[in-house]
Amino acid sequence: LGEKISLNAGLRRVSNSQYGQKILPGFGLAYRLLQNFTLKASSSKAFRSPSVVDLFLFPTSNESLRPEELWSHEAGFQTLILDSKLSLELMAFMAKGSNLIQVNPMTTPSIGSNSGSFLNKGLESQFRFQTADSWQVVLNYAYVDVDKNILFAPKHNLSLQADLQVNKFTIIPSIRHISGLRNSLTESDANENYTLLNIRSMYALSPKISAYITGKNLLNSSYQLENGFPMPGINVMSGIQIKF
Repeated sequence: LGEKISLNAGLRRVSNSQYGQKILPGFGLAYRLLQNFTLKASSSKAFRSPSVVDLFLFPTSNESLRPEELWSHEAGFQTLILDSKLSLELMAFMAKGSNLIQVNPMTTPSIGSNSGSFLNKGLESQFRFQTADSWQVVLNYAYVDVDKNILFAPKHNLSLQADLQVNKFTIIPSIRHISGLRNSLTESDANENYTLLNIRSMYALSPKISAYITGKNLLNSSYQLENGFPMPGINVMSGIQIKF
């Protein structure tokens, strides 16, 4: 719609012999307010029927599961400054749905179940700074206000990654802080809070062959993504990467 406005819209029909039919609308709008400043908004409906794995396979399967339904809305802006070297993006979002399929590891037996209705809302932001083709820095932060019946969605998610290339060497350090991760529906269980430091280094032996070494969780943080299953501490891997 002209040079400043971009609009897309769609309508999808889902037909399922067991769960019936659903009409799923969606649209997106972008308005270039200034040369390097764009406003964005979108809204869409999603539907997912339980898969064969959810219903019948593995010990966590449950034949009584109902389909997931979700309305998601987001709005925000993106801007480029410093001769487009710095990109800033900020989005506010809201997700309202029902029957999210999840496995609560604290139930006996641990099987898939529907969460009931939920309303999640929050903010997502990204700062990307690139001075040349040889390196860039990306900072991401997300805040999510989640309902108590939703698992594995951290309240705060902050990450910083750099990508530095010097001749044949590539170094990618990254650090992530997670706070307020709920991995159990038992109210007395504490939320997970941890910080991970990872570093990956590569050396190009040829245009298609690289040697690499990767160190993960170098701070030796103690954390559990699923309640009762501690994640590995410091671990290091190395090998050869071949591109075909």
